[in-house]
Amino acid sequence: MAQKLELLGIFILMMEQSLAIRQYLMLGAVSILATGVWIWTLQHKVNSPSFETEGAPVYVEDSAWISCRATVLPGVTIVRGG
Repeated sequence: MAQKLELLGIFILMMEQSLAIRQYLMLGAVSILATGVWIWTLQHKVNSPSFETEGAPVYVEDSAWISCRATVLPGVTIVRGG
């Protein structure tokens, strides 16, 4: 099975995260996920009558911060210092 989660160093997770890792998720060094962050790597296609899924990797680069109650969808990259 292919690796789905890659942790590149020290990172900070506050409370109540939801990490739905069906594809690949990379968390960079010294990254901060604040309270209530949701990260999804797979979702349902919006216009699919049969609820087909689509997914893509999510990358959180080094020294990134994701604020409270943010939702990160498939295919997103949070850049260094972002």
